[in-house]
Order: sequence, then C-alpha cells, then structure tokens
Amino acid sequence: MQEVLLARLRAADQLDFSRAVVDSSRIQAKRGRGSPKSRSESG
Repeated sequence: MQEVLLARLRAADQLDFSRAVVDSSRIQAKRGRGSPKSRSESG
C-alpha cells in the first residue's frame, strides 16, 4: 500500500524531499565492523 501511494505521489510530482529525514536504524550495514560480541563471548 505504501509503495502504491509513493508511486502515485512521485508520478504527480507531489513529493517534497527538502525536509526529509532518513532513519537508518532499520537499515543493515553492508560493510564495516561486524556486530559486537556478547558478554559471554568477550569475557
């Protein structure tokens, strides 16, 4: 449903990204440091 709404807004040139905010808390890192070790692994 969200994809349809966004597609319609894009097609109508009704999206304004001048005040957009990106929330990266749900985006998985592709490179870099791996996940931290748990306390049981590091101790």
